[in-house]
Amino acid sequence: MTTFLYQIDHYLFVLINSKLANPVFDFLMPIITNGVIWRYPIGFAVLLLFIFGGKKGRLAVLFGGILILLSDQTSSHILKPIFHRIRPCHVVEELRLLVGCSNSFSFPSSHATNNFAAAVFFS
Repeated sequence: MTTFLYQIDHYLFVLINSKLANPVFDFLMPIITNGVIWRYPIGFAVLLLFIFGGKKGRLAVLFGGILILLSDQTSSHILKPIFHRIRPCHVVEELRLLVGCSNSFSFPSSHATNNFAAAVFFS
């Protein structure tokens, strides 16, 4: 079963990375996925919530920050070592790499866990 899932994963990765590639996404995705670019709008939104949100806003910033910190640490230091999934950029030969490749494990995505935690908390 694991081999079958790996084959599907590999096929879909190569399909998206190579066959469905286009210049627009080649330009946009490195910008969109760069965490640095999102610090300013998110920081501004958090600042507005803290200043104008009253007591509820300040509590939301405090507990939202704690939740994101916990989700990030859980993803990075507990789940990733359990799943031990090597990043595709280290194992897939026919890879089109647009940005550098991290040496950390790839699953689960810390970006996804942090954004999901924030979305659930603030919804």
